[in-house]
Amino acid sequence: MTVLLLGNMFLWFSFMLVMVSQPLTLGLVIMWLTLLACMMAGLLVSPWYAYILFLVYLGGLLVAFAYVSALIPNMLFSGESFFMMVFVYVGISTMMLSFDYLGGYFSLFSDLSVIEGTHMKMMKYFGHELAGWGEVSVLVGLAGVLLMALVAVVKICFNRGAAMREFK
Repeated sequence: MTVLLLGNMFLWFSFMLVMVSQPLTLGLVIMWLTLLACMMAGLLVSPWYAYILFLVYLGGLLVAFAYVSALIPNMLFSGESFFMMVFVYVGISTMMLSFDYLGGYFSLFSDLSVIEGTHMKMMKYFGHELAGWGEVSVLVGLAGVLLMALVAVVKICFNRGAAMREFK
């Protein structure tokens, strides 16, 4: 039931992401999406993996929010999109709860102890899967993407000789 609730909220914030236009609201929605995705990863995969994923997303979100808020002018909030978001949320929650009551499609992960053995369940809480050879390529790839973003930002700022947005 927890996975169903988190999935429902994740879908709601995903639909809400398309409707927002202001940097502050966009950052808040992305922050909630990150938190929900990491909570689902913590329930289904590993708490350590979810924690590290949250820290990486949070760092990227802070950098992206700084650039977006510096480059986009301020806008006014509108109340019309709020009612649309509430309508979408009610529709999605009704659909997902009806699936749960009719066939139990989303209750697949309700009992993880049946799926996993006791040994694997104990190993996941110590974070051994983060140090495996299969995950090293993912970590190196993330480091490479962050390095390329750093080089691109430094190159843009160096060519202009100033900040990306001029302050008056």
